[in-house]
Amino acid sequence: MKSTTIPDVPKEKLGLLATQYDILARTTSDVTGWRQSANNFYLASTTALAGIAAYLKDISWPISASFCVLGITICVLWSENIRSYKRLNEAKFDVLLSIEKQLAYPMFAKEREKDDKLQRKELTKIESVVPVIFIFAYVIVLVIILLQLLKPTGAA
Repeated sequence: MKSTTIPDVPKEKLGLLATQYDILARTTSDVTGWRQSANNFYLASTTALAGIAAYLKDISWPISASFCVLGITICVLWSENIRSYKRLNEAKFDVLLSIEKQLAYPMFAKEREKDDKLQRKELTKIESVVPVIFIFAYVIVLVIILLQLLKPTGAA
């Protein structure tokens, strides 16, 4: 992502810049809350769909397969949602880091430096694995359904 630069702010406007920085920092925190709420929704939805699909596989394979396809679709949307929130947070932090250059202490820049030294794995990379795990579970149920359909009726 390219770096955002802001022009030098006159001293009399530094207070306004600090206020804008504060607002942006708070909204960045709000985005994190929204992101977690969205993840909770997707986790609950996919868990329920996976359970229903697995339960129905022996009762009605078309309905079970439909739940699997729906679950996979929701997981794809979930993955895109995670990427979207990542891009939004990157944009917000880019602006915050630019503003910090004119403030007394670059808190987020220092945090990022420390994070880089610790080589901490990005939260987005970690949370992106969850929808993939669910997709894998749905595919397993679909394979089981397919194998049941292909199994000769007289076989034990």
